[in-house]
Amino acid sequence: LSSAASDVYKRQRYMPFGHDNELPFHLMHTVGGDEVLSQNLFFNILTAYGSGIQYVDKSTGKPTGNPEIERFFLRNSMKEFYLEQCTDMKYYFFAVAVLILSKDGTRIVQVRHKDACYCRFEKSDKKGRINHVFFANWRKGTALKKSDVEVITLLDEKDPLGHLEVLMGRAPGADGLTRKRSTDSKFAVVMRFPTPGQRYYPSPYYTAIFRGDWFDLKRLIGKAKKAKIRNHASTKYQVEIHRDYWPSLLAEEGIVDTVKAQERIRKEKENIRDFVTGIENSGKVWITGYYIDSYGKEQRMVRVQVIDNSKEGGDWSEDIQETSNMICYGLNIHPN
Repeated sequence: LSSAASDVYKRQRYMPFGHDNELPFHLMHTVGGDEVLSQNLFFNILTAYGSGIQYVDKSTGKPTGNPEIERFFLRNSMKEFYLEQCTDMKYYFFAVAVLILSKDGTRIVQVRHKDACYCRFEKSDKKGRINHVFFANWRKGTALKKSDVEVITLLDEKDPLGHLEVLMGRAPGADGLTRKRSTDSKFAVVMRFPTPGQRYYPSPYYTAIFRGDWFDLKRLIGKAKKAKIRNHASTKYQVEIHRDYWPSLLAEEGIVDTVKAQERIRKEKENIRDFVTGIENSGKVWITGYYIDSYGKEQRMVRVQVIDNSKEGGDWSEDIQETSNMICYGLNIHPN
């Protein structure tokens, strides 16, 4: 256990979430950095949420008019609560809800969601039971204090209602004895998606994406394409001008002044650039001269060559599609 755990509680110990206790934050950062992965999880969350929570009378099938139920919904945003629970179930495969009782302990008055990434489970007792959930900002690390941690009694995952009745002194325990009512008014309930070999924190099946090679391959392809775009100069044309072209041009126009000659050469270069790149010049003809040297080889005064900028092999387009499909498969989503 970290030194922070010892400082927080000397008798109560929690199980870290990952080797550095920040695994859920790393997972959020990784998911948020990939557009395919994040949108797939978003789709799964919306699918789990469906039409949300709707309470209706069994007899009429219409929204209930029960005043107690309406008052409960006014004090609890159940649609938001349900969406938060779906989000944690899809991200971490478990969700934590907190039940807040009335002062006399006879009814549940509020239901609240606790972000799973900020929840830690207490180390199980000798009977293998987890008795408490710790809720805190674990990103503080060793700066975490006892006052920063909220300790919530965890109800039995298999029978939370029965356990709550025992704690409230309304039902006998496993030994047949009825105990004094607990002074606590806040209790946690954990909904957990079972995964093999995980006693405390489930290991979502989609995290196999990170242990394989396809996710890393997709990230590398994106970085390679970005580096190519940043470092590759997109040049459409290459214009080759013979060294005798400029003297002949100046001689034809009778320019002998050095300053005017430089200005005319600059202007001619702009004319050539505008001609080969201007859309309005499409279809027009440009006439240039050439001569045959003493070896019988043609010497062109101006030659324009088109540079092939086509992407070699689709520039990993098929690989990107394949890696995206593998991520979709890992999240049980059809690519379309």
